[in-house]
Amino acid sequence: MSGSPRLSWRKAFLPVLVALGLVDLVAAAAYTIPRGLRQRGIAARAQALRSQVEQARQTVADLKRRADTVRENEGAEKRLLEEVLSTRRVGLVPTLAEIEKLAAEPGLEAGGRTFNPEALKELPLLRLGVSVSLTGGYGQLVSFLRGLERSKHFITVDQIQLRERKGEDRDSSEGALSVQLSAWFRAEGEADAR
Repeated sequence: MSGSPRLSWRKAFLPVLVALGLVDLVAAAAYTIPRGLRQRGIAARAQALRSQVEQARQTVADLKRRADTVRENEGAEKRLLEEVLSTRRVGLVPTLAEIEKLAAEPGLEAGGRTFNPEALKELPLLRLGVSVSLTGGYGQLVSFLRGLERSKHFITVDQIQLRERKGEDRDSSEGALSVQLSAWFRAEGEADAR
C-alpha cells in the first residue's frame, strides 16, 4: 500500500511535468531562436556596412588621387604656357632655324618643307605641323632626333616614314625619309612670358 499511492501520484504529475518541460522548451526556443537569427542578421548587416564603408574609403582615396593628378596637370600646363612655350610671332623663326640646323649638322640633306598651322580649341595652343623630306643614313637621322629632344623649343615628332628612292642604288645605306614634326606655340592672345 505504501508503494501504490506514491506511484499513482507520480503517474498523475508525470504528464503535467512533461507538458511543463515542453512548454519551457518551446518558450526557450521561441525566445532564443529569433534572437539568434536577429543577431545573425545584425552581424550580416554590420559586415555589409563595414564593406560599404571600406568601399567609400577607397572611393575617397581614388578621388583624392585624381584631384592631386588634376592639380599636378594644372601646374604642368601653367609651367608649359608660361615657361616653355613662346608665341608664334616670337618663336617661329628661331624654331624653324633650329630644325634646319639640326638637319644640316649630321649631314642630312633637307628637301621640301610644308607647314600647316592649327589652333587647338581646348587649350590656348597653336600647333604648326612641319613636314620635312630628308635624305641620309640611320645614324644621321638618330643624331637629328637627339637634337630635337635637346631643343629648347617644344617640338614633337609625329611620324617618320621611309620612302623608296627611285632611280638610285637601292643597296645604299642612305634612305629618303619624310618626317612629320609639330612645333608648339602659345596662342597669340596669351602674354609672352619670355
